[in-house]
Amino acid sequence: MDPVNALADNGARKARNKIQIGKYMTESASFVVVLLFFFGFFVLLMRWLTGWSQLEKNYKAIDFSLNQQISEGSYRWVKGDFKFSQLILAVELYPTSLWFRPSFPLNFLLTPLSIPWEDICEAELSQNFFLSKVTLRVLRCPFAICIHGETGKRIHAMFRNRTMTMIDASKFSLSTVV
Repeated sequence: MDPVNALADNGARKARNKIQIGKYMTESASFVVVLLFFFGFFVLLMRWLTGWSQLEKNYKAIDFSLNQQISEGSYRWVKGDFKFSQLILAVELYPTSLWFRPSFPLNFLLTPLSIPWEDICEAELSQNFFLSKVTLRVLRCPFAICIHGETGKRIHAMFRNRTMTMIDASKFSLSTVV
């Protein structure tokens, strides 16, 4: 093989390699774009199915004073029913609010919620054999939130105690006025 043809062959081979590398790069970029599209669609779908986007409008946990409060109960891996789906949650019972955070991997996608006790209108406890759950009706929330297990019982007890304390306080203030 003469040196001129060898150089031409080498140049053609390099050009083919560049085309193949470019082809793989565009395939990889396409894959990344499709992956990001489906990830974004999944996030939007989860926010809609759980109703988290509606709850975030009013109850996004941006108050950092919660970090200074002492929790009256801390629970992990709690099953919760929201709108059209179920989530596994971390639940904190603070003196001023009920705090929810979804478990991994949704904790990176959905912000924590802090629902003040005053905004919980009703907490109905239902028990069937060994299963129990509390159904919460919250102001500015068009759907009920259900929390299962012992955590639900504890939420119901705290809600009932807070309601009784508020009723007792209103009786006291009414009797002092009269």
